[in-house]
Amino acid sequence: MAKKKGWQRTRKDIGPVRRLLVHRLRARGMSVREVANALGAPVDEGGIRNPDTGEPFSKSTIGRDFELLDAQWQAALDEEVPAHKRAQLIEIRELRREAWTKGDLKNVLAGLKLEIELLGTKEVLEEKGVLRLEGAGNTYLTFVVDD
Repeated sequence: MAKKKGWQRTRKDIGPVRRLLVHRLRARGMSVREVANALGAPVDEGGIRNPDTGEPFSKSTIGRDFELLDAQWQAALDEEVPAHKRAQLIEIRELRREAWTKGDLKNVLAGLKLEIELLGTKEVLEEKGVLRLEGAGNTYLTFVVDD
């Protein structure tokens, strides 16, 4: 039996290798067709082959890899973004607290504006008539309190 070269591996381990290569090429902005063409290059030029057929992987296989990667990336974002938002919120609130201790109302309002944008509550507050942002080049926060 001849020794397999390069990325020519068994059926069991070719999937993860292929998906890693697809991931790297996709991160460079390549389309399904471009990735399939790049992976279809001769093995000695970095291509890989389907171990069952010896042929390059089809665009439909690469397309399924794209779908799997999209789902993995979305799951990672779903975990990372809330944690990142929490960290930002803690920092914004600390900066706002410090601004309050210095009587720096401009930065208190700037911190509040950042928090409103981070949490996505601007539209809700505007709908309820609690907040109005105005300005030409400058942003002002106006709070409306009902009696």
